[in-house]
Amino acid sequence: MSLLFVCFVIVIIINFISFLGVDVISSLIFTIYSNFLPYELSSTIKRYRLLQRSALQTKKELSNTSSVDEFAKWAKLRRKYDKEISELEKSTAEMNNKRYYFNIRIRIIIWLSTNGLQYIIQWYYRKIPVFWLAKGWFPHYIERILCFPMAPIGSVSVSIWFFVTNHVVSETFCIIKNCFFENQAKRNINSKIHSNIVSEKKES
Repeated sequence: MSLLFVCFVIVIIINFISFLGVDVISSLIFTIYSNFLPYELSSTIKRYRLLQRSALQTKKELSNTSSVDEFAKWAKLRRKYDKEISELEKSTAEMNNKRYYFNIRIRIIIWLSTNGLQYIIQWYYRKIPVFWLAKGWFPHYIERILCFPMAPIGSVSVSIWFFVTNHVVSETFCIIKNCFFENQAKRNINSKIHSNIVSEKKES
């Protein structure tokens, strides 16, 4: 696989992650990890959900029990509910703590596998040309810029290639993002206008 193509793919991945957002990706990975993989985090999530359902059920029973006519039963349910809420709060704190450190690890992994890999490639292939320029097409000072920092004169260095491709890809993602939000805004405006027309017809 050519260096030119590898650099281009890395840039696309970095910009795609930036487009989606690291938080969105971390949340998706966390959901998959906690729901479908049999690890400690999954058991913590399951325990939290069981406590949550149990507390809701107890609360429902408590609201349907009279504190005057059925005081003994009401007091027992109340103690049970207070205990479940206390355990639920502890479980929530434990889950939030694990999720926090899980997101940190995911962020580090994403950075190392994208930006970190980019820096390694830039350093390792700093003297290797990504491709050669056609002879005589560019002035000498342009050739010296394009081979920065250590590639042979007359070639494009990996650092410059990363810079150029990143600029092109980031601008492309920016256009896509703007078009998406513009169309979404138009749909929201049209929906609002339509709902106003319908409400005016009903009033008339």
